[in-house]
Amino acid sequence: PPHGPRPRPCSAGMRSAPAMKSKDEASALAVTLQSITEPYDARKAACDALLAASCSDSSCSVLCSVGAIHSAFVAVKTAGELPALLKSALALLCNLSKFDSKLVSVVARLQGGLSGLLDAVREQLALPGSDPMLLRALLHSLGDVTGGPQNAQLLAKENGVAVLLGCVLSHLKTESVLVPALQVLVSLSRHPAHIKLLVREGGVPALLAAVLAHLHRPDVCKASLSVLKNIVADDAAAMRVSGQGAYRIILAVMQAHNCAEQIELVRLASSVLWRLYHVRHPPEALLHSYLRFDDNKRQAADARDGALARSGGLLPPTGTELSSSSDDDGGDEPQPDADAPPLPAKGFVLGGHASFLDVPPATPEPLASLEPGLSYLDIIVRAITADAETLVASTAPDEARGAAAGVAARSAMAAGAGSAAAARWPGASASAACAAGPAGFPRQVFDAHPADGTSPHAGALDSSLRFDASFESANLRRAVQTGPTSYTLVLACDVNTRGHTQWFHFRVANAQAGVPYRLSIVNMMKPDSLFALGMRPLLYSEAQGARGQLGWRRCGDNICYFANQYTYVAPAKRRAGGKAGKAGKAGGEGSSRGDGADAANVQPYYTLTMTIRFPEEDDVCYVAQCYPFTHSMLRRYLDQVGAQSRRSGEVVRRECLCATSGGHECDLLTVTDFSASEAEIAARRVVVLSARVHPGETNASWMMNGLIEAVTADTAEAVALRLAVVLRIVPMLNPDGTILGNYRCGMAGVDLNRQWQDPSEEAMPTIFHLKRLLKSYEGTDRLLLFCDLHGHSRKNNIFTYGCEASTKALAPRIFPRLLADCPHFSLPDCSYKVLRSKENTGRVVVWRQLSLAHSYTLEASFCGADFGPGAGLHFSTRELRAMGAAFVPALLALVDPAQVRVLDISAEIEMQPLAMGGVGEGSN
Repeated sequence: PPHGPRPRPCSAGMRSAPAMKSKDEASALAVTLQSITEPYDARKAACDALLAASCSDSSCSVLCSVGAIHSAFVAVKTAGELPALLKSALALLCNLSKFDSKLVSVVARLQGGLSGLLDAVREQLALPGSDPMLLRALLHSLGDVTGGPQNAQLLAKENGVAVLLGCVLSHLKTESVLVPALQVLVSLSRHPAHIKLLVREGGVPALLAAVLAHLHRPDVCKASLSVLKNIVADDAAAMRVSGQGAYRIILAVMQAHNCAEQIELVRLASSVLWRLYHVRHPPEALLHSYLRFDDNKRQAADARDGALARSGGLLPPTGTELSSSSDDDGGDEPQPDADAPPLPAKGFVLGGHASFLDVPPATPEPLASLEPGLSYLDIIVRAITADAETLVASTAPDEARGAAAGVAARSAMAAGAGSAAAARWPGASASAACAAGPAGFPRQVFDAHPADGTSPHAGALDSSLRFDASFESANLRRAVQTGPTSYTLVLACDVNTRGHTQWFHFRVANAQAGVPYRLSIVNMMKPDSLFALGMRPLLYSEAQGARGQLGWRRCGDNICYFANQYTYVAPAKRRAGGKAGKAGKAGGEGSSRGDGADAANVQPYYTLTMTIRFPEEDDVCYVAQCYPFTHSMLRRYLDQVGAQSRRSGEVVRRECLCATSGGHECDLLTVTDFSASEAEIAARRVVVLSARVHPGETNASWMMNGLIEAVTADTAEAVALRLAVVLRIVPMLNPDGTILGNYRCGMAGVDLNRQWQDPSEEAMPTIFHLKRLLKSYEGTDRLLLFCDLHGHSRKNNIFTYGCEASTKALAPRIFPRLLADCPHFSLPDCSYKVLRSKENTGRVVVWRQLSLAHSYTLEASFCGADFGPGAGLHFSTRELRAMGAAFVPALLALVDPAQVRVLDISAEIEMQPLAMGGVGEGSN
């Protein structure tokens, strides 16, 4: 490529030239080249000989040792009006720089080489008919020696910025000169000390002019925008740039290169554009989504009659209110900024939503499809560009303000706010999250927790969608309307944490039927998602549900998932010895930059964007990540199971495992044939099953629903199983988190599935009491199997994670093979590795401390299968319940006295080469 990596400039004749005979010969040639008293022909011949020798690394080593680098720089400085010598010397420098760029840079700085190159560039610019190829070679050599901060400082001191900008403006239409000049400016602009100089010398208009002159040339646009990106990292410089018409020029770049092949250029342009916007409209107010639990709003379900009642309880200790967003234990808990607004309080809300019908579609719903001729990257590029177009439409006031006026206005705003908090958090009031443009957008139209006590919809227009999250298990923190039919959404973090934004469930009204509404959730935290593989969200229509027509259905088009321009500071991982890195203490609000933080810990948020058409006028709809299953739904279902059991003969006993920290009952079911004697029941093997330790993994509850239905049914298999085993079932291990709409944590702000090693009865009572139940069987051979049911947001299929210490352990692999009789189960996706990050999970602790070989996690994809007849289709509640029901025949085979299936599987496994685990584990 014309501006890609440059090969060593050796002609065919030079490549065939003999290697340097000796170091003395090389030294003599170097002396001749740098001697200005030698005739021109002799110096030119010496330079050509050195150039020919520099085509091999061994000869380059000799040349560097005899001062050939200095000789070449002297030749450049003294070539004057001898272009042939200058070209040969520059070619020699190119080869030597490729061999040892650091040495060449040091010599250039210490022995006047950099100044010589810069003088040669000035001379070429002064000539009326300068040679573009010679100027290009000079700029390339200048770029080779300008990477380090000391050389960049020297170049700036020698007025190099003005020279380079002169190259840009005088050769604006000559791409071969323009690109290397811009690349040197990229190196200079990486050093913050030179930003002010670059702006003062007129760098911004020169860069924008280069972009406009070569709008369809990716190389020029990329180099120009790279310099601009470095410039706008400085607040004052960004304020000046935003007042020079940059918005629309940068948008024009994105529109001109709106294709998958140029996604990196589009991302670069987008980062500059959003930085310009964020310097005037800081994003902290938009992204502030932390919540604390409000003890005054605590509500609990009365165990006897289901009525709501007030109950007491302890808030989590101050030190645990803001926990790490990491899936694994470790890292200091980042503290909120001192000038941040107080955290809004969230209490328990039970019910408040429609009575969702469970009516699966007659046939499984397909994954999202792409328009013909488009790739997934095309969809991402279009989404990024659409966001930019919306942003630019709102920036007319910014472009109208000059740089000085902009700085003055910003200073006045900060001074008039009365406090640092008011200056930094302009969105603390419901109407000021964003500065509205001339069309009235962006404007905040929903805030679940308005700071001033006004209506959550205080900023909404008559035509705006009406968002709501005031019902059980809901999660939506804020909605900002960015256009007539486009909205930016922000999810609430798990209560008392600073992360885990994944689960969404909200209500929408006032939509026009059939109109495409673009919804973009901008604070997702996982780096990848099944939404990137075709998964679609779910929609429920109250109107259609009331007619008994439809339950939850997949919805949405143009769905994509990508890193956006908002960032947060991730907590540092805990080092050996228990200490965390400095960045772990600096965990900050979401922002457009990571100022003052370790760059390695600054992570981007991710955007999930989708286009949804609501089915009917005057309807109320719900949108969710996965099929909701609330605590209230569970309680009603268990009431039905108990009533059915009493009518058909007692096979289920329901009791309270414990009360949660929030005062809710954690149900424990015991399923067996209670008509037998106590001695017979006491002799049966025990199977312990649990689900919903992670509140947002609602598909786990649907599997548990199918399992409970199957084990309590009147079928011959269920009857046989109840005669053989006692099932102890905890359908919902985290009622508090489920009610609050959390994704991963409980009320204390910790991941309960990382607390099994030594759980606290006060802070995580459900884990404490379930572990105590399991340990009650320690020292006996009664405990047969433990399985915890989960959902997976990043992998397809349904599979298990087991535990084995070596490849000789066959037992952990038997039960997954029994489950594989279910067509939805994927045996190749099962894993038996025990990672260090999983040491505190339920399955690993039970396996280690109770020596239980059959200790598992069952994982179900939020999406669907990628194999067999179900490939390319979503799981519905039908498939999830079927997977739960598959436990009945699998457990029967496991406890079969003859062990027919178990022996067959064992023999089959012994004949196959074993690998430790297969696929790696996900975050669950």
